[in-house]
Amino acid sequence: MATAKRFAQRELQRLVALGKLDGVAHQEILAEGQVWPTLQDIIRSEQIDLLAIGTQGRSSSRKLALGSVAEEIFRTADCPVLTVGPQANDPNGATAEFRNILYATNFKPHAERASSAAYFLEREHAAHLSVLHVVEDAGEGFAVGNHILHDFLVNRMRKTMPAECLNPCEPDFLVRFGKPGEEILHTAMESHANVIVLGLRPTEKLAGYLPSVVAYRFVCQAPCPGLTLRR
Repeated sequence: MATAKRFAQRELQRLVALGKLDGVAHQEILAEGQVWPTLQDIIRSEQIDLLAIGTQGRSSSRKLALGSVAEEIFRTADCPVLTVGPQANDPNGATAEFRNILYATNFKPHAERASSAAYFLEREHAAHLSVLHVVEDAGEGFAVGNHILHDFLVNRMRKTMPAECLNPCEPDFLVRFGKPGEEILHTAMESHANVIVLGLRPTEKLAGYLPSVVAYRFVCQAPCPGLTLRR
């Protein structure tokens, strides 16, 4: 235990020495115990507003262990979680910036908080916002050229956004047909998104679409960080 603690202390010092946190007010915490219960206590005691985690997915036994811890955090944390998967674009040492934001919604009540977060990021970073809704189980003939449905869904998306978000720079409102996970990933790549914003229900489903296990795998595959908000 003492050896592990010394190693952790050295790694923490090494991380600080990299200079990534220069100019950022922060505190260093070295805690003992099971990862999630201990982290949960810190979140509550320090009143954490955002939790950032990295995950390596599930490709090897070592990565499986890391991935399972990150998945537990992803599925359990009440505060917003910023998840960075192995497929997320590397800013090549530069400061990551949110220039293009993708917000996916299916109009459920839990989406309201996520829409506010998407607007906040757009405003704070002078970014471009795209709002996406995916229609599932639609046949090809139903999807192609259905302008009435498209306009109806765009109007619904407009109503989910804060009024300030629509003026002066209105977001792009996108309608896609297909499997939500695939379409969100494809749209993220197509729009060069720097972050994907999603609302999670208390039952832990991705934007109201996917079971929690699939939701976590989706975030791991995303080409950029994913910001998930529950409730």
